[in-house]
Amino acid sequence: VGFADMQSKAVYDLTSRQQLQFVLVGGIANYLQVQTSVTNGLKDARSRSGLAALGWRYTRPSFVLTQRVSVVTGNFRDHGVRGQELGRGETHSLVWRGDLLRPLNAAWTVEGGARVESERTSQTLRQFRLVSNVLQVLSLQSVGADNTVASGWGQLARRTAASGLAAGVRVSSASVGHWTAVSPWLLGE
Repeated sequence: VGFADMQSKAVYDLTSRQQLQFVLVGGIANYLQVQTSVTNGLKDARSRSGLAALGWRYTRPSFVLTQRVSVVTGNFRDHGVRGQELGRGETHSLVWRGDLLRPLNAAWTVEGGARVESERTSQTLRQFRLVSNVLQVLSLQSVGADNTVASGWGQLARRTAASGLAAGVRVSSASVGHWTAVSPWLLGE
């Protein structure tokens, strides 16, 4: 198994109250199996993924506003001993997130935000059979979906030098499966 990755972050202060951030993360993984079956054994596999994000932060004494836009991609390819493609797939996502933090006094803050992710995913898997030393596709399964997940959250938090307490709720919904989830929380430290 071989792996390589890269990370980079740049921050630029536009003004004393505004800041831009740019983040890049990427990786490649390779897998090589020396001995495997001819028909459906995995000989080599490669996956790649990457993330690029641009963030903007605006600060005032009464609040902090943060906005982020991200692009995420990933793909894989799997091959057998004779070079036959056993599987491949890819995912592409576009994400926006906005957060607001507002201090109420020295110990209490109210915080909230929203996030929307649009994702496109596809995958193809193949099973082979060996007939007279010739590989034939026995089955082919291709699936793909577009999905959008939207979430909103809010919390009330109290922090001191010795402890912290936060109570909040997150509501999320998705276009695939048409589900909605409500997740309350209470955290103490």
